[in-house]
Amino acid sequence: MNILNFRSNRNLNAYKISLNIKKFIDSWTNQTYIKNLIKKLSYISKIPTNILSYEIKQILSGNFRFSEGKFTNKLALKSTVYDALIFFSLLTYSMIFSKSNFKKKNFNIIVDDVEQEDQAERFSKVLKLSKNSALICKKKVIFKKENSEKFNIVRNDVFKIYNKNFFIGIKFKLFLFFFHILFISIKNNLNLFFIFNKLFYKIIDSETLFSKLNSKVLITDRFYRTSAIKNYIFKRNGGLITSCIQKNICEFSISFFINIDIFFSLGNNYPVLLKKLGCKIKKFVPVGSLFMEAMWHEQKKDLKKVPISDVLIIGLNYANAPERMYIDKAHYEIYYEHIDW
Repeated sequence: MNILNFRSNRNLNAYKISLNIKKFIDSWTNQTYIKNLIKKLSYISKIPTNILSYEIKQILSGNFRFSEGKFTNKLALKSTVYDALIFFSLLTYSMIFSKSNFKKKNFNIIVDDVEQEDQAERFSKVLKLSKNSALICKKKVIFKKENSEKFNIVRNDVFKIYNKNFFIGIKFKLFLFFFHILFISIKNNLNLFFIFNKLFYKIIDSETLFSKLNSKVLITDRFYRTSAIKNYIFKRNGGLITSCIQKNICEFSISFFINIDIFFSLGNNYPVLLKKLGCKIKKFVPVGSLFMEAMWHEQKKDLKKVPISDVLIIGLNYANAPERMYIDKAHYEIYYEHIDW
């Protein structure tokens, strides 16, 4: 079962196409050689196999090119050398630049995956619910002076000092695992480093982050950025509840394998399709939209300046994500036809 040979039947509707993709990912992940690699990494990292398997499913669903009806070409064997070098470099760097004496900070709420200042501003009222809260910024987001003083900002870049305790007793095993991935990749004519690079980074990143931070609640801004590994390590380090905000409607292409305790939804009727697409969500809590609150209710408005329209089209931003918008053959024509109307 070569994942690169899979093609979605674009003559079907978007719902059936998505179900077929989910079914294929479940079957592919259940292959013996994938399960054996997962078991080896589970033994090394002390993370259960079902968590690692679920993370792989999240990775694969996020790298399906709907406009082409196939998975990313980065899984092809020709990309193995490049990704193997990345794995080896990350492994070596994280071992050399590491320490064990992190001073742990305690919080009640932390908001993860902040990449822009306006994200932080949208969460300002949420963070005020607790005097002890923090924002985790992956990139070097530039904050205005007033926001720098208002928010407790934790930087979490790729190039950082990693948690040395994680590597105790497993350094040699990780290097052996590198060669095992290489052997299995060549044997199966597939670049498995593309998947296991992401798994390994998610593990060492989360192990490092939550060795420095302890919180009762973790909030992820976008439901399609949830992570089974992050959730597990967060709780293993004392976390209680993981949650996410519904920023977007639950489109087929971004709603596979969501893993979270609480899904703060836009409305009372939660999307039934999420269960069909392999999601594991314990509870839906309707709260409305943080976007609507920040960009409309909290803004000073002069309704007289709003132009009068006979028809208002509220649609998807196709220009920025064509690879996941054109799910089936009819989708493209229908979208532009309704604008033509």
